Amino acid sequence: MMGIRRERKIVQKDDHYWKLGIFYFNRSDSALFVEKRFGIGWTVNLGRPIVWIILFVVLALAGIKQFFFS
Repeated sequence: MMGIRRERKIVQKDDHYWKLGIFYFNRSDSALFVEKRFGIGWTVNLGRPIVWIILFVVLALAGIKQFFFS
């Protein structure tokens, strides 16, 4: 189990998967959340389709709220 985690961390640090240095995009990585490259915290793996669906739903709900309740 430790070997898989270590291998995943090595892949996640690869520059090839970081777009503009801040957006992580790796379709072959099953993780939804990955550690940020800089600073403290986590970011999402934009290579996963479910992340795009969640982002769309959140933005749609925010737009609906803004449109109807302002």
